Amino acid sequence: MILTVDAAIIVGGRSLLLLRRSKYPFAGKLVFPGGHAEDKDGNTRTAASRELFEETGIEIPPERWGLLTVLDGRGRDPRYGFSVSVVYRADIDDPLILGKIRPSDEASEILLVPIDELREEDLGFDHFDAIKKIKK
Repeated sequence: MILTVDAAIIVGGRSLLLLRRSKYPFAGKLVFPGGHAEDKDGNTRTAASRELFEETGIEIPPERWGLLTVLDGRGRDPRYGFSVSVVYRADIDDPLILGKIRPSDEASEILLVPIDELREEDLGFDHFDAIKKIKK
């Protein structure tokens, strides 16, 4: 089993911070910042903070994360069999956060996208399932 974390950053209550993947799988698709939980993390909230910082340069302390959803099952990621992703959310009011971003090599760009404009075909993995929870 593979355990990953994803960070849904909601800016101004209306937009999501998303990465455009530059690598397989889902190259060119929009995804949440995220990745594998590691033994050094201690818990999944710490893993979400680490992954967000590694992929964007944005620092959010673990205690600020709220649980959005858990995505699990076979076939979610073509590299693995069964995988589980814990998706956390953090709400940020400051759109100037984009000025602090430094993308990693896993993303060709980092975007702030209005939630209402996102379509399932734009997203990689099963991240649109988590976005539907935000839209409720």
